[in-house]
Amino acid sequence: MKLLADATIDSLGARGVSAQTRDVYNRIRDFISAAARELAERDTAEVNNQIAFHTTAAGDEEYEPVARAQYKTAANQIEKKRNTDPASVLASQELPALAAALGPKKSDVEVDAAAMELMRLAGISAGGKVRLRDGRTGETFANPVTVGEIYMLKLSPERRSSAASASERWKCGHSRLTALHTRCRRFSPSSRTM
Repeated sequence: MKLLADATIDSLGARGVSAQTRDVYNRIRDFISAAARELAERDTAEVNNQIAFHTTAAGDEEYEPVARAQYKTAANQIEKKRNTDPASVLASQELPALAAALGPKKSDVEVDAAAMELMRLAGISAGGKVRLRDGRTGETFANPVTVGEIYMLKLSPERRSSAASASERWKCGHSRLTALHTRCRRFSPSSRTM
């Protein structure tokens, strides 16, 4: 039997899981593939911007001939990056799991490793916490903080709380919860002597 602490995202796609669980795993894998594709597209767009800048600067007469030659050399070096495929772009950035997500076989994707690479790029720790800065002072807080939406369970007023139910079970006859501890303590089974 596996422990919950040993469970991974890849465990969701293992044999013997339900169809719904496998569907969740497939959606996560598709998200990671789309994120990898977007990262590669962003890098390609950045390379295109750098080439356009260096080409324009190389043809600008305001710069000295030495500077223009340097811009032209830099544009030629950057041009070599333009023709690489997206998977090798990510692999060159030390993102091998995300590079594998762009491969032809979806079954080869290591979802856990790719998720960790995405979290590292986003600046999120493995526990899902980030370093926040104080808005007034600009200093970072001492400990990482979990950031997300608050989820609170609101109990309906018609439902009785477990403390109120306990007072009925002990048959104290007191409706106030504040009196429950002091007056009902003597009626509890542990305080009875036989």
